[in-house]
Amino acid sequence: MKVAKKIVKGIIIIILIPVAYILVSLILTFIPVNNEEQSDNNQSIYLSTNGVHLSIVLPENQLDPKILDGLKYSDNDQYFAIGWGDRDFYLNTPTWSDLTFNNAFKALFLKTPTLIHITRYSTTKENWVEIKVNQNQLNKINQYIYESFYTDAQNKKILLNNKGYSYNDDFYEALGSYSCFKTSNSWVNSGLKESGIKACWWTPFDFGLLRIHRKKNSKNERVIIQGSSKSNGNTNKVIRLVMKELEFDLIDLNLITIGHFDYEFKNQTDDFLTIIKKIADEYELIVFATPVYWYSMSGIMKTFIDRISDCLKIEKETGRKLRGKNMAVISCGSDNDEVDGFFTPFRKTAEYLGMIYFGNIHVWIEDELVSDEVETRIQNFVKLLKEAESNTVLSNK
Repeated sequence: MKVAKKIVKGIIIIILIPVAYILVSLILTFIPVNNEEQSDNNQSIYLSTNGVHLSIVLPENQLDPKILDGLKYSDNDQYFAIGWGDRDFYLNTPTWSDLTFNNAFKALFLKTPTLIHITRYSTTKENWVEIKVNQNQLNKINQYIYESFYTDAQNKKILLNNKGYSYNDDFYEALGSYSCFKTSNSWVNSGLKESGIKACWWTPFDFGLLRIHRKKNSKNERVIIQGSSKSNGNTNKVIRLVMKELEFDLIDLNLITIGHFDYEFKNQTDDFLTIIKKIADEYELIVFATPVYWYSMSGIMKTFIDRISDCLKIEKETGRKLRGKNMAVISCGSDNDEVDGFFTPFRKTAEYLGMIYFGNIHVWIEDELVSDEVETRIQNFVKLLKEAESNTVLSNK
């Protein structure tokens, strides 16, 4: 009888261990970290999955040269999908039909040697999930990947010749041991987490990160164009308060290069045309946010408005797409003193372009503090935008 009880108890424990692992994993998967949005996220990396395992995808021009050094690739390879995982599992399980109990058991329950798997692509793939990062985050994710390679005495990467699944992928020796607590997906998650990019607290699954960043990248039809010479100044503080109430994308003019209007259009290689085409193609509500500089909008905001003239001359199709879009404006000063006629250039611009002018708001920040009155104004402004959007949708039906 005692033997039977011990057997039953042992069976229960054996069943409970994986159940507990899955439950704890799910809980930690749904706890996000690094939630704070950065205003200078203007670089793109990607996540890819084969249905179970994630890879981090970086464009070739954003990979640190020390990562590229020693890699096998050609001029046609523009994107590198980088994964990390169990050596035997990678080499002996190219497809799920090749999975054996022995390989699975060793990968999950024993600390096993690892490889880095790199797949090269000439273009992006539709099923990749884009993640916007800033330069500091990009540097950190590069360093994380670089430190995952095992190198020889000459600090050279070790390629496993002729072990790739196809013509465009290869394996390299890696550092670290694989286990159920450090999986291919947790390696990707740790990379994002340590780089200050939104991630899960911990996860052995692929769907946690995909859920976070697919949700983040779901189409948003509102954008705020910030025109301050200080990316994280008072104007940005006001923008953050607006974005807490209503979902917006953010374009920071301080982080891009836009030249002054040129009658000969010699500055077409700067960032303006790329940005204005994106705005015209993707957004319905455009909110301009500017500090008050010498009783007027900021210089970089004025330059951006001036460059819309390009859409009347050499980019007429883009200019036509602005027709029917919605516009609103935020001004941020140091006191409650709205400049007479401050919003007239915006209102007249909307009128000329055939846009719908929703309205404007003037706010101020004194001694780094947002007053109750300013918070009330922001809430009323957001309410105005919501009502205007609703009325616009109804009128278009």
